[in-house]
Amino acid sequence: MNKWIIGATLALAGVTATGGTIAADRAQDPYIDKGTHYELSVESDIAQDEKVLIAKDRAAMTLTGWRGEYAITITPQIPTAPTFGSDRAIDRPFTTAANRPLLSKKMEYRAGDVTAFIEPREAENEFDIDFTLHSKPDTNVFTYKIEGADDFDFFYQSALTAEEVAEGAERPENVIGSYAVYHKTKANHRIGSTNYGTGKAFHIYRPKAIDANGAEEWCSLAYEDGTLSVECSEKWLETAVYPVVVDPTFGNTAIGGTTQNGNVMTGRTATSPSDAGGTNLDSIHVYGSAFSGSGHIAAALYSTNTFQVGHSATVNVTTSAGWHTVTTNTYSLSASTAYNLITWPNSGAYVHRYYYDTETNVSRIDSAGLPTWPNWTDGAVTFTTTVDNGYSIYATYTTTAAGPKDSGIIWFSDE
Repeated sequence: MNKWIIGATLALAGVTATGGTIAADRAQDPYIDKGTHYELSVESDIAQDEKVLIAKDRAAMTLTGWRGEYAITITPQIPTAPTFGSDRAIDRPFTTAANRPLLSKKMEYRAGDVTAFIEPREAENEFDIDFTLHSKPDTNVFTYKIEGADDFDFFYQSALTAEEVAEGAERPENVIGSYAVYHKTKANHRIGSTNYGTGKAFHIYRPKAIDANGAEEWCSLAYEDGTLSVECSEKWLETAVYPVVVDPTFGNTAIGGTTQNGNVMTGRTATSPSDAGGTNLDSIHVYGSAFSGSGHIAAALYSTNTFQVGHSATVNVTTSAGWHTVTTNTYSLSASTAYNLITWPNSGAYVHRYYYDTETNVSRIDSAGLPTWPNWTDGAVTFTTTVDNGYSIYATYTTTAAGPKDSGIIWFSDE
């Protein structure tokens, strides 16, 4: 999957430009010069013309995807304290020309004692946009302008409750206080058209400030009306050894950022596409892994609280996380119908690791009180709409009409 990252970068110094160095520099240079900007191609499991565009005349990175249906531009703003009668929302972009140091993959833009960097990381499809502070700034709030995201919902990922932790959920430190970003209306996929997946475009992870000695401090993150704000501790900035890197992280993934470990039943609800009537459910796909060792998972489809169809075979799962396909018995779907898609461990004390994001109005399966995990003919499952866990789970379907077969995917995502 695609992943956009904002992280730390360091400059190279004392490089002599010999003939061998120039050749090495060319080998390092990942950019395609497009005249007005630089371009980076993106590797993707399902290629849909994903690209990263980096401006030449200012610090700005544009992420494009869904065959050009979205173009989200991230522009760091020069940090400054607001003057009387103004606020930080006033545009203060880094408008110096991009400079790529020799033997470096980064583009740098400096304004006074602050430098913005844009750079691809070693990991596949990861990109940095940093603030590097060369001295203490006059503000502890650092902002990015985000354009092109008006049609997306930003779901804040708060700390887990004691109940969720007791149920085996784990939310990494960089996910606590982060944002999962989903399109407001676009989701689902029919083969041959744009694959919107669950509708998730990217994830903005909890930011961190790192000083020259490696001392670290978590910062807080807030998004409102196209402005992403990173607030760091004023006290920490006063005592930090400069330079300091302010480091929020962007990632594009359809996989949830929070995990839940346990021998539990779980899932989510969604409404089938308007053209799914008369199509056959083929299989259910669950993202996850074994907590340890290996085991089997099963799956079933419900309409509200009524069992419809279940797995025809369970699937072995190991500690390697990935998508797992559970083949189901054939079932004819109805169009524009709310379904519950569920999965559960099906081998003794096997503990499965699920992945999810906290969204809005996404039901979770409540298995409390069940004496045993049901097999696929068991309809004894209750549902709740009080938990907003959007698990990484979807189903594939195939049309039954005469003529060439047309396949598609129902991504079970937020309503």
